[in-house]
Amino acid sequence: VTIQAIAWRWGEYFPLPKRVDIAYKLREHHWEGNTTIELELVGVRLPVVTSTSSPKKAEFYYNQRRYTCSLWESLNELRIRNPEGKVLAIQKGQRIGLLGTKREDAKEVNVTKPPYYPLIKAATRALGLS
Repeated sequence: VTIQAIAWRWGEYFPLPKRVDIAYKLREHHWEGNTTIELELVGVRLPVVTSTSSPKKAEFYYNQRRYTCSLWESLNELRIRNPEGKVLAIQKGQRIGLLGTKREDAKEVNVTKPPYYPLIKAATRALGLS
């Protein structure tokens, strides 16, 4: 497989940084009896930096039990893990969370009621959110 590229009138983008976001179109090109697939660049920009790979984490004690929590900002999700390995996952603004050891078999719980609401408050304090 050969990959070739030509960029006409794109001098302001040279030299390119190590990473860029691109917008493109694929099209079929026929010339002198040969058919090739071309990737036509229609836009280039510096990449948008996100925090998907590193959640904010904290450890805290609630009712004399140790918990760990993490905030995944890219998912808008708070996760609280108890010593037994159960995780309470709550999306911001939702009244229903998931509780279990695996998301696939987790049960839905109303996080506005005890014991979940005070636990969530303790986790947000530990993360410095309240």
